[in-house]
Amino acid sequence: MKNSLTLLLCCLGCFLTSTLMAQSRMARSEAISMIGELTQHLLEHHPFAQQVSGARTIDSIGRQLEAQLSIVGHNDSLSLLEFLATVAPLQRGTADGHLQLVPNPSPATTDSIALRNFPLFLAEMKAGQYVLRSPLPTAMADTLPAGTPVLAIDGWRVAPLIEKMAVFGGANDNGFDRAARFHTAFNFGRNYQRLEGWRDSISILVPGSKGQEELHWVKPSRPAQKSSDQKSSKGATARQTFSLRLSEDSSAWILKVRSFSSFSFGGNRNFRKLAREYFERINASEINQLVVDLRFNTGGSLSNCSFLYGFLAEEPFPALTDISSTGPTAGGKGLWNRFGMWLVGGVRKQDGTYRQPRETRAKNRVPEKKRFDGQVVVLVNNLTFSAAGLFANYVQGYERGIIVGDVSGASNEVVYGGKTLEFPIGERELFTLKMKNWRLIPANPKPGNLTPDILVPVRAKDLSSGSPDPQLSRALDSFKS
Repeated sequence: MKNSLTLLLCCLGCFLTSTLMAQSRMARSEAISMIGELTQHLLEHHPFAQQVSGARTIDSIGRQLEAQLSIVGHNDSLSLLEFLATVAPLQRGTADGHLQLVPNPSPATTDSIALRNFPLFLAEMKAGQYVLRSPLPTAMADTLPAGTPVLAIDGWRVAPLIEKMAVFGGANDNGFDRAARFHTAFNFGRNYQRLEGWRDSISILVPGSKGQEELHWVKPSRPAQKSSDQKSSKGATARQTFSLRLSEDSSAWILKVRSFSSFSFGGNRNFRKLAREYFERINASEINQLVVDLRFNTGGSLSNCSFLYGFLAEEPFPALTDISSTGPTAGGKGLWNRFGMWLVGGVRKQDGTYRQPRETRAKNRVPEKKRFDGQVVVLVNNLTFSAAGLFANYVQGYERGIIVGDVSGASNEVVYGGKTLEFPIGERELFTLKMKNWRLIPANPKPGNLTPDILVPVRAKDLSSGSPDPQLSRALDSFKS
């Protein structure tokens, strides 16, 4: 009887989901037109398509997708989720984790989502198995602990649901889709509503006692309003993003870097100021062991990344092996912008290709007397991406230290970077296509994704409150050996 009730409620949740999403469906003809737009933007602006083989690949995939939707008998309309699943081959064809297709909810929907914060954070364990990343309060006043397996959400089995949502989700160079799923599942409550519409509640199915399954309802929590004295200053926010502390036994320094983005620090100058301050403290101490924690760091400024590694470098090094683009906007837009790119960015054009030769020259980023010459361990996970992946590539490739953690979504072979180009897709602008306009070859290129020297996957029991951080513990233990 209990199982029947659970199934009925799950089906009801699925029905309500479909009803709420009817307004966001698109006609088949609209979907075909949007595929054409996607393909054309990629052909004109994506660095992958600037090579003949890449252009042929994108063009071929686009034509196949249009033909697929044109087949008589195909669904007359598609949901946003179904459209994403349909165009997935375009993202996989480029192998570019920076390439994203982001849904554009209406202003009213966006406001509704902002007022309905579901603290539903998930983590993938083994392939297709998801658990709660943090404790989850439910409508029945009980709390599901972190590490609780999640079987279904609103009647949808969670593994195939996240698989579809993660398409064009980012952070998955070379088709490493576990990173895209990690990115999507991490803030599931927000990402789910952006695709499926705002919710007043979400149902979650978890294993119960004696082999039964239990259905729980989750209510949203309204975001707390910060008072004026609670609001963080820019400096405090920067120090939360980029921080330094001692390990519990004071045997090592732990430098946490959650972003290299200049926006997180109010400019690259402030990042560099903090970096100098931290390494002055490190070098003034007698502690010669350093953990650089790059977990959850999805990148940012190449300049900040290479500057930070300069404190560890044993000799001059290039930021990249090569950086190039033939895109129409790579050299800048307008006279003053092009002049700025030439003067400040060092952009030069030769034989129809834009390059940045400064980034490929070996040089010292930091005076020798300010460098750290002790032992180094870098922590990474699936979301260590872009510039953060390049930093780890320096450490591993120049044999300056070891990498500990989980396989990263960052490529060791080709990285796309530079300015983010944005293109609205469709007459109703249901999506925005985001891509980078430069092709980067890392300083130490090799096939595949960034892979730790010591693999330490996170298990469900590691998420429980009070449990030690297994990756950090292993990093600290590595100094002993």
